[in-house]
Amino acid sequence: MNQSEIERKVRSSMENGALHHFYDNEIRTYSLLSLEPDRLKGILTPEVFAPSLEMYSDLLGPTRVRSIKNGLICYITIVARVAIKAGVDPEFSYALSDYYINYLETLVREEELMKLLIDITLHYNDLIYRNDHVGHGKAIDAAVRYMQQRLYTHSSIQDIAAFTGLEPHYFSSLFKSEMGMSPLNYYMEMKMKEARRLLRLPGYTVTRVAAALGFADGSHFSRRFKQYTGISPREYQDSIELFDEADWNKQGK
Repeated sequence: MNQSEIERKVRSSMENGALHHFYDNEIRTYSLLSLEPDRLKGILTPEVFAPSLEMYSDLLGPTRVRSIKNGLICYITIVARVAIKAGVDPEFSYALSDYYINYLETLVREEELMKLLIDITLHYNDLIYRNDHVGHGKAIDAAVRYMQQRLYTHSSIQDIAAFTGLEPHYFSSLFKSEMGMSPLNYYMEMKMKEARRLLRLPGYTVTRVAAALGFADGSHFSRRFKQYTGISPREYQDSIELFDEADWNKQGK
């Protein structure tokens, strides 16, 4: 089937009333995840989700139950992303969504699917609430792993924050609070430690190390290296016979 034929069928479906509910309704639904768990439990009933499920009941699959399942899969995917943005560990959030998607395939009745929808909402709400009240240690750990894996490239603070699911300004503030320095300085210190290791290897010139670690040019790398170690890369290479890495670490370089 070509694209034109697909689009014709979609437009025909829309003309027959198969419209998705408004985005602001989705926002109201997902805002439930930010509520305090006990309050959410008190208001979360099948009636809350019934209109959305009914709207999709004949749209997303050949049968009513299949359609509801597909709609629930969409919901799980979005809720998992919402949780990540709230600071829940990305790997765990996606793994949990995979579990629920596989589990829903074992269900055969609408009532079971409705109960699962409520259980999923409560579970992700609990994850977000716990994360808000125990700090964002996992998000910071994830950021450090991200930096470590990208020593040989360039990543901005926006890139790192996006990986953790946090807004950049908030991420930077949180990182500094927990690690004692800005994420940029921490990332650069990691790069400088790796630079010192590379500069000790045969055949690694300053230019080669700069390129390997994602710096625009040797001059930029040299300025950064001197800023963090107190000497230039060439001076460091010349001093290798006099100092070893342990000596530099003791000096806090």
